[in-house]
Amino acid sequence: MILRKLPVGESPPEPWMEALPFICIFGFIIGFFSSILSLSYFVLELAKHYVWAKVIVVVCKVVFSLLLVYSLYFVFMVGIPSLKSG
Repeated sequence: MILRKLPVGESPPEPWMEALPFICIFGFIIGFFSSILSLSYFVLELAKHYVWAKVIVVVCKVVFSLLLVYSLYFVFMVGIPSLKSG
């Protein structure tokens, strides 16, 4: 999978050693997104009982909506016209 230069006479590494970095990367990515998801569900559950959690939910919705508007602006006003320039 990954091309390596090995010294003469040295045997290639075991196949599972080639897969180990990918397993670690996928584990990190899955763990990162599952922690974000669980934290968001935790805050949404707290928002049913506490006002400060409702404020956090509203602030997050505003930030995500502004991020969506900015990304759409960037794609349509900056990204697509730059494709026509060359």
